[in-house]
Amino acid sequence: MNTNKLFLWLVCWLVPMGLASAQSLTATGIVRDAGQKTPLSGVAVVETGTTNGTISDAEGRFRLRVASPNSSLSFTYLGMQKLTLKVTSTPMDVVMAPDAEQLGEVVITALGISREKKALGYSVEQLGGAEISASG
Repeated sequence: MNTNKLFLWLVCWLVPMGLASAQSLTATGIVRDAGQKTPLSGVAVVETGTTNGTISDAEGRFRLRVASPNSSLSFTYLGMQKLTLKVTSTPMDVVMAPDAEQLGEVVITALGISREKKALGYSVEQLGGAEISASG
């Protein structure tokens, strides 16, 4: 008789817990740059239609528990095109393409290192397309 009560108790507690965990899914993966295939850190990963989100770590990896296996994730990163993908049960390999319209002013220094104009501690000479083509 005690065995039957124990079995009934286990069924009453474990079955609902199993059903609740089956409805949610943990989405994992890595976010890379389309050109160089290097990992992107700091990418905002948000479950579409919610405020549930995370950011990718230094190796481009992300991990986010989503409400449903039918959920979609939105990936946003400065200078990259926004991307929305359906969640998969396997680790996702997300490749983000550059967005030329979002890119701001870039300065090429004497060493060929790109920097934003406001990040430089010295004055900058600005050349337009007309001056460059006239010098040739």
